[in-house]
Amino acid sequence: MAAGHFIWHELLSKDVEAAKRFYGQLFGWKTSAFDLGLHGEYVLFLDGDRPAAGMVALKNRWAPSNWTPYVYCADIERAAKETVFWGGDITGGPVEIPGVGVVLMIHDNQGAALTLLKPDDPRKYPPAKLRVGGFCNHVLNARDIKRADEFYGRLLGWKLKMVDVGLPKKAMVFVHDRSRVATLHRLAEDANEPNSWLCGVGVKGLPGAHQRAVGMGAVSLAPPRRGGKLGAMNALRDPTGAVFAMYEPAGAGRR
Repeated sequence: MAAGHFIWHELLSKDVEAAKRFYGQLFGWKTSAFDLGLHGEYVLFLDGDRPAAGMVALKNRWAPSNWTPYVYCADIERAAKETVFWGGDITGGPVEIPGVGVVLMIHDNQGAALTLLKPDDPRKYPPAKLRVGGFCNHVLNARDIKRADEFYGRLLGWKLKMVDVGLPKKAMVFVHDRSRVATLHRLAEDANEPNSWLCGVGVKGLPGAHQRAVGMGAVSLAPPRRGGKLGAMNALRDPTGAVFAMYEPAGAGRR
């Protein structure tokens, strides 16, 4: 498997039981848990028999619940050096997790959180693919486009391109191995939101799914919006405070 692709997503939650109920009802995810000893319990969200994401209890009382995407990285030591050199910060690791691999937690050069993972067995972590019930769309919200392009280009080999998506303005997308890995959204300088990664779960019938989520206690941050050929996406804050999105590809059936 080629490096540079999103391969996992993890929720740090202040209320693990509430998160289990919310995502279980919204996406039909089941859960399975195993003991991490002193680190508590690790919860797997399952879409059928396929792992969809992971979750651990958030111990930091001052930090909000949050979703963090993982990207496959073949050389963690080099990535740690590149992160610091290009203006990012290392927030944890590198640390080797038995049965998982080597993990490096970072903030990019504008503060967006990301985790890099060199898996022990890459076959367990296929690249995120377009499918209902799994994370399959990623948007980087950033104020400085040039710095974002420089950082992810140097760190992960991504290329930033302008793409015609059938709208008046072209979209900015990161491309790797000739495929789109993420979309880049420019934040206004005075926007009341941080630079961050927004991760979307694939759904059918996004407007209806959005309404169901709000009815279950989520807060609507951005209503469903069509992005031309890129499809439609929204933004929500779940009942525990974590921001996430749902994504419906262009041309997908609605219900």
